[in-house]
Amino acid sequence: MEMVSIHDWMKFRSLETLPQKAGVSRDKLGLLVAKELADNALDHCGQCEVGYLEPNGFYVKDNGEGIDSALLSELFSINRPFMSSKILRMPTRGALGNGLRVVTGSVIASGGTMHVSTRGKRYQIQFQPDGSSIAEIIGDDVNTGTTIEIQFGDSLKVDLDWAEAAIYYNRGDEYKGKTSGYWYTSESFYELCQGHSGSVRDLVSEFDGCTGAKAGKLASSYKNRLSNSMTFEEAEELLGTIRNGSKQVNPDRLGSMGEVAGYSYYNSNDQFTVPTGRGMYGAEIPFAVEAWIDFDTPAGLDVLINKSPITGQMNLYRGKKDMVISGCGLFENINMKLAHIVINIITPYMPIVSDGKEPDLKPMKDAIVQAVTKAASKAKRSLPKETRKSQKDIILNNLQAAIDKASGNGRLPFSLRQVYYAIRPYIITELNRQLEYGYFCGVVTDYEAVHGDIPKMYRDNRGVLYHPHTGQEIPIGTLTVQGYKRPEWTFNKILYSEKEGLFPLLKDVKFPERFDCALVTSKGYASRAVKDLLDMLGETERSCNFSVYTMLMQQELKFMRRSLRKQKPVLDEK
Repeated sequence: MEMVSIHDWMKFRSLETLPQKAGVSRDKLGLLVAKELADNALDHCGQCEVGYLEPNGFYVKDNGEGIDSALLSELFSINRPFMSSKILRMPTRGALGNGLRVVTGSVIASGGTMHVSTRGKRYQIQFQPDGSSIAEIIGDDVNTGTTIEIQFGDSLKVDLDWAEAAIYYNRGDEYKGKTSGYWYTSESFYELCQGHSGSVRDLVSEFDGCTGAKAGKLASSYKNRLSNSMTFEEAEELLGTIRNGSKQVNPDRLGSMGEVAGYSYYNSNDQFTVPTGRGMYGAEIPFAVEAWIDFDTPAGLDVLINKSPITGQMNLYRGKKDMVISGCGLFENINMKLAHIVINIITPYMPIVSDGKEPDLKPMKDAIVQAVTKAASKAKRSLPKETRKSQKDIILNNLQAAIDKASGNGRLPFSLRQVYYAIRPYIITELNRQLEYGYFCGVVTDYEAVHGDIPKMYRDNRGVLYHPHTGQEIPIGTLTVQGYKRPEWTFNKILYSEKEGLFPLLKDVKFPERFDCALVTSKGYASRAVKDLLDMLGETERSCNFSVYTMLMQQELKFMRRSLRKQKPVLDEK
């Protein structure tokens, strides 16, 4: 079989391969397509409108200058090379080129239709087998700006959530300057030159601090040269000239969204470096991080890049001690309780890990954690002052609810540990800490001492009762104690120790048999079942001497070992 050649653009017109180019799963393509068009409209004129169209479509409308009719066919073709006015690094919502190819590909792959109304005309976009498109005029349009209408086929569903979020978060200040020479590596600037069809002077004039006559002076070595004619070495030299003729952009100029009603807010600025691969210039990328926190809104996490929702998967959940934010290069523990968190990062360049522009947030992680932590502290201070509850209060206040959950509303027997697991989330939520099982058992035991045994609740086996002469070891739990019967003429003494480490020694020297002494341990703490066992043994007809040893120091243990070997009993004191 001969080799089969498949062009990369063909991956845009199949729902099997389009998610790879889009960077989202198939079920999120409807979200992404509407967001891409809304982002473009917001960057173009600062506002837009979205809405649903029957039977399975939507529209995006802006009030901008419109689209040149000569560009329509090329913009909505999937076989074209990457093209974008935004290849210049700017703190805007995203690169136009691949986004429109994803939009067009989604319509083609689902068997849908696309109409564009702009500059007085209404066009139907006719998709061709070779990946190109034809913009056919089908009527006049009296509206200003541009309206794009899309109808998907049955295989995709419309969802405007991301687009509406982009519109909602479109607020605050915008960057008013131009791109900076410090925002490019030697390689990225060379690629910019290769993609620019104008003169070197025209390209230089696009940079901050390099306009007017200064642009001509900086580009004088390349007079009458096209940008895409420069070699890598020439482009790198020009980048150095641009940097020497300008200053770095202060991160404060990047803009911000600012305060949002009902949320506590914190913002900070920083920068990260992108190292060069084969040149001499690395990129110095400024960024601003904003964080908003509200403890009263249901917990959730919204992450924005330049005021638009990201397409990458982000997660927010409660860890063992802290809240955890993960995804897009982050796995950060933050000491705060769950809340609704919004994070916005404004930057002219965001590292991405896929064609779909999923961001890599690792370079900004420290600033992100700081912003969230500071905003959470402000939100916590603004909460109404209330008396802090103790663990015991929370346990007792929620004990019945936990019992109902563990018992199926009283229908089934249940263990103390099941109640513990049902109570634990209350402690985590209210005190931001873990509940120790031993402490919980003590609270429940004290509760039962006042109110009586909790019906149908049993305690798991914890500890052992050793019978002398028979060698039988009986696990100690609520259910086993209830069915226990003391054997006749086997022991008349009991040695109880919380720790079981002493028992192998005692059994090895036949201490229980020599003194008719049963051994009882609860493996760490005195459980309710052990107490019930000792109470029951004390109420039998045959008397029983009872000794308790809760701790033995090393010297005492050595002394006991020597004494037992000499068969001289020394365990006659409490």
